[in-house]
Amino acid sequence: MTRNCDLITTCEMCGTQIVTRAQYKKYCDSCRAIRRNNSKIVWRGNNKEHISETNKNYTSKIRADVLRKYSNGSVPMCACCGDTEDVFLCIDHIDGGGNAHRRKIGKPRGGFGFYLWLIKKNYPDGFQVLCHNCNFAKHILGRCPHEK
Repeated sequence: MTRNCDLITTCEMCGTQIVTRAQYKKYCDSCRAIRRNNSKIVWRGNNKEHISETNKNYTSKIRADVLRKYSNGSVPMCACCGDTEDVFLCIDHIDGGGNAHRRKIGKPRGGFGFYLWLIKKNYPDGFQVLCHNCNFAKHILGRCPHEK
């Protein structure tokens, strides 16, 4: 149904008729969606470095926030040996069972998705920051060699 102020034009992409009030409308809604999606794909292709850097910064910030929270301070550190080198630190399930827990919550590989889960659950108890050496020793030996 058209009104006096409506215009009937043809979509430049698919040729269907469009009833519109805007003289500048060149595409039907579905063709506009396709063009919009294509322009996003082109933009992403032209800005890969920017997207990568933005994602890397966001991931680093989330990880640092989680490590700080579970270190109970402004500097993330291993709860066992006190190591503060950021790349060596990880989140440990205090009572073990990390693999089973991550599978249960749908984050089997851990990492970034697990950090987001911790934030979403408001930093639940039962986790601590350990360096990878202490975490691995705890896994293999049942305790860290630093513990006396």
